[in-house]
Amino acid sequence: MDVRSSLMFSELMEARAKKSPSERALVFLENGEDETAVLSYSDLHERAKVIARHLKDRGLDGERIMLLFPSGADYVAALLGCIYSGAIAVPAYPPRNNYHARRIAVIARDSGAHAALALSHHCADISNRLKMLEENWDGDVIPLI
Repeated sequence: MDVRSSLMFSELMEARAKKSPSERALVFLENGEDETAVLSYSDLHERAKVIARHLKDRGLDGERIMLLFPSGADYVAALLGCIYSGAIAVPAYPPRNNYHARRIAVIARDSGAHAALALSHHCADISNRLKMLEENWDGDVIPLI
């Protein structure tokens, strides 16, 4: 996606957030039935803007960014934040053990990811797991804000 396309997408989301701020943009259903997260267009757009600004402030706009999230609203907000900033999202589930951490390190290396976004309570564990591996990935694990 080129920079102009990402600007157009963010402009479309902004227009929708202004036109229908409280309308549901995202409903996450745990197990396909139970609502566990609901975000309005306004909420989703604001979260994506904050994430995009955070990436730009770190000089990561246009770079490849790992998204280490389980399915849910945080993943969608992080994905949109990447799109808004012009970053290239590299999605993967967060590692639960050293085998998964090795897989994440290989994906990060092969994709050329410069950093990873994760839930704040997962960052230390993910960083520690990745640092213990032979696959040397020197990117930062950044908490989702």
